[in-house]
Amino acid sequence: MSYGTSPFEAGPISSNGGSWVAERTPAGWVSTNTALPGDALEGKGGSINGGLPYPPSYSEDGSRGVYITVNALDPHDTNEALDVYAGSPQSGFQWLTEQAIRGSLYSSESDMEYEANTGDLSTVVFQAHQQLLPQAPGQLTGGAIGREIYEWHDGHLALVSVLPGETTGAPSGAAVGSGPANEASLNALSADGSKTFFESPDPAYSPENLTTQLYVRIGGERTVEVSAPAPGVSDPEGPRAATYVGATPDGSEVFFTSRGALTANANTYFDTAEDLYRYDVASGTLTDISSAGLTAPEGSRVQGFVGASADGEMVYFVAQGVLSGKNREGTEPTEGADNLYLWDGATTTYVATLNQGDGERFGPGIWGLHDGTRPADVTRDGAHLALISLNRLTEYESNGNPEMYEYDAKAETLTCVSCNASGPPTAGGVAYNLGGAKLNGTPRFMSEDGREVFFASFEPLAPRAKNGLKNVYEYRDGRQHLISSSEGGEFESMSADGSNVYFQTSQPLLAAARGENIELYDARVNGGFPEEATAPMRCKGTECQPAATPPPNAAVPASATFTGGENVTPTMTGSRAKPSTKPRAPTRGQKLANALATCKKDKNRRKRHACERRVRRQYPPTKKASATGGGMPRQVGR
Repeated sequence: MSYGTSPFEAGPISSNGGSWVAERTPAGWVSTNTALPGDALEGKGGSINGGLPYPPSYSEDGSRGVYITVNALDPHDTNEALDVYAGSPQSGFQWLTEQAIRGSLYSSESDMEYEANTGDLSTVVFQAHQQLLPQAPGQLTGGAIGREIYEWHDGHLALVSVLPGETTGAPSGAAVGSGPANEASLNALSADGSKTFFESPDPAYSPENLTTQLYVRIGGERTVEVSAPAPGVSDPEGPRAATYVGATPDGSEVFFTSRGALTANANTYFDTAEDLYRYDVASGTLTDISSAGLTAPEGSRVQGFVGASADGEMVYFVAQGVLSGKNREGTEPTEGADNLYLWDGATTTYVATLNQGDGERFGPGIWGLHDGTRPADVTRDGAHLALISLNRLTEYESNGNPEMYEYDAKAETLTCVSCNASGPPTAGGVAYNLGGAKLNGTPRFMSEDGREVFFASFEPLAPRAKNGLKNVYEYRDGRQHLISSSEGGEFESMSADGSNVYFQTSQPLLAAARGENIELYDARVNGGFPEEATAPMRCKGTECQPAATPPPNAAVPASATFTGGENVTPTMTGSRAKPSTKPRAPTRGQKLANALATCKKDKNRRKRHACERRVRRQYPPTKKASATGGGMPRQVGR
């Protein structure tokens, strides 16, 4: 797992704070700093933009990261420009853009953006506002601002944004998925690195008169247009833009929305309403998912893609049209409302009517797994969906407060997993923003079998929880269990099987916790270590020197056991300072959410995207996590 610390916390270890990879060893957790010194240089040909002192992504085992930096991490790197590297300060770096030619810029800045990588880092995909290979255009059409897409694969740098039948780069630029990383690029690179989905012209910079289309680059050798009309179909209104919304992990199925009538049964109401399409890469078959069962003449009016099973056969989406009748519980969709549906390859089932605010919390019409502010989690088999809604989706009266719900597709039932059995909510319901819960762009807060759902709520759902304080809970077998302390906590992430739950709190739960610092804990099934255990930090590279004091969360965790739904008060040793009564400063996540909300208000798409990129660099992610484990009871450890 990985987590971050501020420059103040990191001390002399890094001028930019700490970016740490924590490994659970038989002796305890061991943390390694992966941050680089600050990028303070100005590159040739324009100001440096996009350099980060920490990896935006790691290899699956956490041993190496991907870096975009002006730091010369290779002795032959003398270009004083942004470069892409893979490696770590401890094991060394591999220069992925060594073959780049540094041609003309596509904007005033030499910007690079990380997009995706395979688990073993054999493939790394990124975007650049610059010609880095001879095959890339020296200038975009009309001198436009935009990006080209590149990939490093097994030692070679190649151009990805090549249109069908061409050998050179897209003349009007391109973007992975439908924009910057973690906005709408879920599975835009297949797990094995053989398929990359991209849009061209570049949607972030293209004029309104250019209709962006969706493509897939296969094996680095050929490109297929995904959003082309099905054979024998011609849209009388002319071509319409397509927007990538997701793909299966193996890249076999891709999903996109378009106002174009691309299949014989499509109904986009004279190209004014969005339909949701699925494209099978192997067969080239295009399916209009949202037209199945459609009764409204105005079209299905798709509002967004929520998620899908790993094979693409179970698809959850939101549409304002009436696409089905009553469900098993006797409720039916509402014309013009944000109705949640499940398509299983043959039929469309109505799930619930959501609140428009669920999809517009920080911007209009944005749904999906890539967005942590509108969390939705789907199991790999598609049989379970967990999501937060402001609407009352069950008999429980939520009074307009957000609550966490779980849908069982086999039983066709909805359960409110966060509702307070003692009565209506009084403190605000669950927290919308799940912090660092995204893994490679995907929020995760439900176990793969759907038995466990994790959330943070301001409601006192356990006897020792205090009203109004955000605490972390687990829902399992019809019961709510307190995971964090009773004094508040932030849910961060979990392992796929739910056996490890990561949360942070400023309340010292163990003797090793220091004062009022925010600490990261792992509530692990049958896990934990003795309170007396200690282990050194792993600092081998120059980045970890000198290490005057270990950073927060760096010491080996001790443990405190709890059984059922309540934590046992940990046994503390030594003395600690009286907790401060001063109000806490806004968290990184709160600052990021507020700043992004401001960016969303800008109607100019290019300026909006530039603002969002700048904000994400200003408030970088602090934690990502993944792990594995066993069954109950849990133990809490740092």
